[in-house]
Parts: sequence; C-alpha cells; structure tokens
Amino acid sequence: IMFLRDERSLGVKNGTLGTLTAMGRSWMEVRLDDGQTLRFNRKDYADLTHGYAATIHRCRGRRSTGPGCCPAAIWTGTPPIWR
Repeated sequence: IMFLRDERSLGVKNGTLGTLTAMGRSWMEVRLDDGQTLRFNRKDYADLTHGYAATIHRCRGRRSTGPGCCPAAIWTGTPPIWR
C-alpha cells in the first residue's frame, strides 16, 4: 500500500510504501519497506491506495537499492530513462 498523507504520529510521509500484514475490523498492520511495522486504527488514518499503482513520477527523488522504486520499469521490462 502507499500512504498519501504525512502523519507524524505514525512516522509516515506522503508516498511511503508498505505491505499490509494483518487487518481487523477497525485496525491495520503494515510493514513498511524500511522494515518498521505499524499498527493503527483505520479511522485515524484512511489516506491509502494500492502501492503497485506507484508511478515513476511519484517515485522521483527517492533513493532505493532495489528495483521496487520504479514498478513501471519492472512491468514493461525496459529500464527507466533519466534525462
């Protein structure tokens, strides 16, 4: 999933990516790409979207040691073009 709003109390910023690991009626548990695990009430933070929908534009400026930053490059099998 992708967080769409900065939230200091959770330690996430707009564009933070993670994996949904558990979910209850009113809560979610997410493992962030940096390894940190968050558990929060869905009423307190609902600004989420599918992480696979991240675009190269959205990832611009991020530092990554793996290919996860540019999903479009992975899906098409072509390397990203930087100008």
